[in-house]
Amino acid sequence: MIYYFSATGNSKVAAERLAEKTGEECLSISELLKEGKYCYSAHENERIGFVFPTYFYGVPTVVIDFIEKLELQNIQGSYFYLVLTCGGSTGEAGNAFERMLAQKGYVLSAQYSVKMPDNYVPIFKIPAPEKLEELNRQADQQIEDVCEQVVRRTAGDRNKLKGFASAPMTKFLYPLYEKGRKTKKFYVTEVCSHCGLCQAVCPCQAIQMAEGKPHWTKERCSLCLGCLHRCPVAAIQYGKSTEKKGRYLHPKAHL
Repeated sequence: MIYYFSATGNSKVAAERLAEKTGEECLSISELLKEGKYCYSAHENERIGFVFPTYFYGVPTVVIDFIEKLELQNIQGSYFYLVLTCGGSTGEAGNAFERMLAQKGYVLSAQYSVKMPDNYVPIFKIPAPEKLEELNRQADQQIEDVCEQVVRRTAGDRNKLKGFASAPMTKFLYPLYEKGRKTKKFYVTEVCSHCGLCQAVCPCQAIQMAEGKPHWTKERCSLCLGCLHRCPVAAIQYGKSTEKKGRYLHPKAHL
């Protein structure tokens, strides 16, 4: 079994490639949360993977909500592994996730990391197409390397992309995410096509359509920016700086 969370497709592509290599089923954490499905009975010696992006050197709240509810049975001999995708560094996200699993009685056997295009447009601009192509080409090779290690059930590369001073940096950055996930900065421009896709893809169910336009009805969300990147007409903005930063969806992801 492979559980993944992905707003723009990076982690989904990694999870689907792992599923191809291992023969395991691949499930979206966002969809499982919406459907209220948290129980799973593992097969003997199964590989149980978790694939998701790093947010502010930490774990996305969507993943935290899911793990708190997850109930796994028949896990004797199972190989639990984590694959973190990131734009630069993973910080302490891996260690934080390992502690979450331990609290549930699950032992994480391996951590892996893959560097992929950063798409947090409130801060960063989406790279030019040729740069994106190169970044994804390099990421494809990293994903293949991870697949080979997962098949062999190795201990992973848990320090590979942690970054400089990961513990103090995480201690500084992650609270900014925890306290700053406010939806009041989201707004929609006049080019909105009233399609409702943003409501459908929001993992937090924080968007409701009213009079043909999205309204953010919860004070906080996961800040995955899936609504922003997946809007077909780029009508959704976050703050004053995202309009000219570009949009990103992984070219191999079917979202």
